[in-house]
Amino acid sequence: MKIKITAIISFLIMLFLYNPLIGQQTSTPFFANYDGVGYTGTGNTKSMNLSNVTVGSTYPENFAVNNNTIIVGKSGLYNIKISAGISGNDIISQELGYNIYINNNLVSSANYTNIPSSGMYEIQKNLNQGDIIAITVTKNFDFPIDSGVNKISLIKM
Repeated sequence: MKIKITAIISFLIMLFLYNPLIGQQTSTPFFANYDGVGYTGTGNTKSMNLSNVTVGSTYPENFAVNNNTIIVGKSGLYNIKISAGISGNDIISQELGYNIYINNNLVSSANYTNIPSSGMYEIQKNLNQGDIIAITVTKNFDFPIDSGVNKISLIKM
């Protein structure tokens, strides 16, 4: 009897480990990249201008962009990466800062003291379908308003 139970348990373990359906849920996570040039607003804090970029994106239909906001099409945990095209010592001299809003609520902010030298700020956040993401940038805007390359990447974990 002990041998039969061991054989059944071994069979079930092998069935679980080699089941072709297992692992399909962990296929390549989908993501979308957004680029934009310039900012909208007045003063030292302005909204990033964005446009939908599908090159290198998977399932871009799960997101929508409306100039300064991104609408999430699928709920889940996301890695959000933001860059205003400023890196190195320019982060300090420009006094760079980012604010991330979800549905008009501030959920994260960073300033030049805690932004990596790459200029890329990143957080993880649970998002729901229909959530609206807006990013504002604080920096020295003494140059033309259409300057600055904005990049946002959303990766569903």
